[in-house]
Amino acid sequence: MKYVTREKLKNGIEDLEKAQWYLDYLIAFDTNQPFKSHAEIQELLTQQDVLEAGLQDMQNRLTREAGSENE
Repeated sequence: MKYVTREKLKNGIEDLEKAQWYLDYLIAFDTNQPFKSHAEIQELLTQQDVLEAGLQDMQNRLTREAGSENE
């Protein structure tokens, strides 16, 4: 609660982000779910985007190659 109540007086958004981190941690702990911080989630999303782009490139290449074989 301290981060939420002091948000306007001290560190603003940083304090709210800290409060959110602790709430997410407690929820994960109470529900026996693995805890992922916001940074970890962002990294996973970035990796997913890279993989999806790579798969799309491979699919495009295979489509072009299949088209050139049919000519």
